[in-house]
Amino acid sequence: MKSRCYNPNVYAYKWYGGKGITICPEWLSKNGVEYFIEWALNNGYREGLTIDRINPDKPYSPNNCQWITRSENSKRAKHKRKAFVKSNENGLHFKIDVMQALKDKGYNTNTLRKNKLLAEGALQHLRRSEPVSWSNIEQLCKLLECQPADILEYIPDTAEKEESTNE
Repeated sequence: MKSRCYNPNVYAYKWYGGKGITICPEWLSKNGVEYFIEWALNNGYREGLTIDRINPDKPYSPNNCQWITRSENSKRAKHKRKAFVKSNENGLHFKIDVMQALKDKGYNTNTLRKNKLLAEGALQHLRRSEPVSWSNIEQLCKLLECQPADILEYIPDTAEKEESTNE
């Protein structure tokens, strides 16, 4: 939470601190960690949940935060998370709108095509939020100067969760 709000070197900063999202003074104070933990335990925190701002334009604060599942959080996100990555596993999603991230880095589709940085097929898949190959993920990481974890997240399918629970 602190990194994405206050560290411009963190990839997600542009969607948080870069847009003016902050953390309330109480949680940043000398005893802020204790205040945050007390709030969390009294407001539904449990393992497997993630913090979510109710109003995405307001700061992290006791009256604007809640605990929800990663799946619920991804549905609420403003940036696209629908593209799946081809693999033997299900549940890998982009955490970001990859085409927008490329644009933000100065790459347009003509440049990507002309310089053969991404094939036309990969660009079409990314535009339509369809699966892309691991070699394309590797290329995206090079272009965006990031790690796969900066652009991908694992969100287990509900059926997959139930299956593993029943085993």
